[in-house]
Amino acid sequence: MCGISGFSLSPADVGNVNSRQLAHDLLIGIEHRGKDATGIAWWSKGGEVIIDKTDKTATDYLKAGRGSIGRSTPSAICHVRLATQGSKKLNVNNHPVRAGHVTGVHNGVLWNDDELFEEMQCVRHGQVDTEAIFAAIAHGEEKLDKDLLNRLEYIQGPMAIGWFEDGTPDILQVARGESSPLVVAMTGSGSFLFASEYEAISEAAANQHLDISWVHNCEPGTYFKVENGNITHTAAFAPFFHHPAHLPHGFSHGRALRRKEHHRPKPWQSSGAF
Repeated sequence: MCGISGFSLSPADVGNVNSRQLAHDLLIGIEHRGKDATGIAWWSKGGEVIIDKTDKTATDYLKAGRGSIGRSTPSAICHVRLATQGSKKLNVNNHPVRAGHVTGVHNGVLWNDDELFEEMQCVRHGQVDTEAIFAAIAHGEEKLDKDLLNRLEYIQGPMAIGWFEDGTPDILQVARGESSPLVVAMTGSGSFLFASEYEAISEAAANQHLDISWVHNCEPGTYFKVENGNITHTAAFAPFFHHPAHLPHGFSHGRALRRKEHHRPKPWQSSGAF
């Protein structure tokens, strides 16, 4: 079990919300989900992604003065790690994880990371299974599928993710596969928050005097694209959730494959206005 959280602020909230404190509160809110390593990624004023991560608990990370994002930073993603694959002493294995032009955080476990790297024929920098997810997003257009949602369907195992892509400082993307929880919320002032648990969102928002106007516990196979706090696109995909020892007919242990025939669920629709 790991924990993820983050935010994308509306123009109205940038400068009025203390982004550093918001990120720190979101981090502490998920600390109990993983105490092997901690990290935050955010956008610099120059439009570059900054990553600060280490093998400390969230409490010790903040006590050491880490995660010093700007008070007016518009977007950040946070992670606490319960290490499963890849030593926490090798910082490349800790989150946020970088692959190509993609920087992301992940809660879950992959069962086909080796097969994905073999299929994509791209360089693997760490041991952590998570790297395969963001490599598939960054490099998988040619070897896997041009469509992002189709590429997410190659991921085998529990998954909830949030990520940035270089050159798009206004955009945050999040998705949930199977099993790993993901909660998203909107504030009355138009900002977007996400976390593995709603309590992390509600407490962090309350500390910034932000009113939660809408909250959604994401179904498996849910994708959101967020720009400056505003949800600009939602979509659905058919997540893969079968342990390798129990692969159904039509799958292979030797390659990273999607279901040959499946019925993708309809894109998720909000029951109310964002």
